[in-house]
Amino acid sequence: MAKFAACTGALVAMNIAMSACGQSHPQWVEQVGQNAIHVKTPPGWTVESAADAHVMIKSADGSEFVLVQPFQSGSEITATKAIDMLVGHWTKILANPQISDVKQITESPDQAVAKVQFGENGGSLANVLCYNQRGAGMLYAVAAPASKFTSARQTLVDVLSSFRYGGSAAANPQTTAGSGLSYATWTEPNQQAYTVQVPQGWNVTGGLTQPTPIDLRNEIQATSPDGQIQAQYGEAKMLPFKPLTGTIFQRGFHQGSISEYHGWFMFLDYETGSQFSKGYLSTVLSKKYQDLKIGESKDRPDMDQLLNPLVANLRIQIRISVGQTEFTYTDNGQPRSGIIFATTVFSAPGTVSQGWTAVPGICTAPPDKLPTALEVLAHLALPKWSAEWAAKVNANAAAYTSVIQATAQNDKALSDHIYNNFVNTLHESGRQMENTLTGTTDVRDANGTAYHVAVGHNYYYLNAGQVVGSNSPYPPDIGFTPLTQF
Repeated sequence: MAKFAACTGALVAMNIAMSACGQSHPQWVEQVGQNAIHVKTPPGWTVESAADAHVMIKSADGSEFVLVQPFQSGSEITATKAIDMLVGHWTKILANPQISDVKQITESPDQAVAKVQFGENGGSLANVLCYNQRGAGMLYAVAAPASKFTSARQTLVDVLSSFRYGGSAAANPQTTAGSGLSYATWTEPNQQAYTVQVPQGWNVTGGLTQPTPIDLRNEIQATSPDGQIQAQYGEAKMLPFKPLTGTIFQRGFHQGSISEYHGWFMFLDYETGSQFSKGYLSTVLSKKYQDLKIGESKDRPDMDQLLNPLVANLRIQIRISVGQTEFTYTDNGQPRSGIIFATTVFSAPGTVSQGWTAVPGICTAPPDKLPTALEVLAHLALPKWSAEWAAKVNANAAAYTSVIQATAQNDKALSDHIYNNFVNTLHESGRQMENTLTGTTDVRDANGTAYHVAVGHNYYYLNAGQVVGSNSPYPPDIGFTPLTQF
């Protein structure tokens, strides 16, 4: 069961790490785009999502912009090849591109950078970073007119650093265009594990429950003042699942059997997001909604493409699937429309430790108010997790795992790395991305104190609190202490 903790812990750590990025700009505004996109920008900037899943965040005049492109790749596609292919794909954005200075940063994960000159007479510049791992990747680009690129670069990097597919950064009430709702911060009441943005004046209930140290369950419900619009993210009664293998089947278990061995879980073969959403409607919600009629059910490969790269670098294989199913019902004789989204997360498929979890998201409303319900659900699905809480949970999970799996050293080692390994990986990728885009590097002294400096030298020394660059391996004078790059 340690693998279930790995899955949940990875997603918590992902939100923590991504929420820590970015510089403080009090006058900037947070924008919410399609597919749970959140980004902070200067006033007047816009966010656009495309059918190929790329996101463009651009200034009011469109001359300065940030591009984010998740992609799926085969084993033969390297980061350097992906840069060439994707830049060529963006012909309407990067017209007449000339790629130069292509450099491999790391081999594992596969990361590369490049510069692109584009536009009429090559009048604009872009810095590009590509991350590629296990058949999925992300490509990032910051661009501006050549004459303004140096002065605009830090703003572009700060915009990119704030970009995420989860974790609303808003600290104060705000109004979202379209619905007119104002949002405020709501703190999870049971363990103060996270905060989330909820509509002001709505009735909000729920929180985190934890039957065992490695079984984390979250449920939040928000209901409009008139009771007509409802949104729910998560399910407190949802058990983790384990596929029914031949050996287990021979012991007399069957689909739907529940086991209490090392914590409660259910034997159920893996389902995609669309399969689970439809099954949840027919088996659970059919008991709650009158005259339930199940409509179109479909997978959401666009969301899969966004989420899978975020867990591609974990030490265990994790497969994420998102799907949705539409439905209608009646409430006291009044028609209601609804959509259920389901995210299923399959960890260590094909191994003895395989297991999966499912997170439903449900919104219902009168047909003309369904967009508002969808907006609220999107906010509920983006908690900002507490780093202090995560550290405590990690310690408890590691201790619990060491007791119940004393002989499974590999699983215990994996559990010990649930949070810190994944958080460190994301922070390191973010640090390298910022250094690459800003032309800087990091050095530290023997005590571990870090210094952020401009690139251009092979060696760095500390003298009276000042960092001095040099191409000589020998200190320039007495009192110069060598610094180490990392």
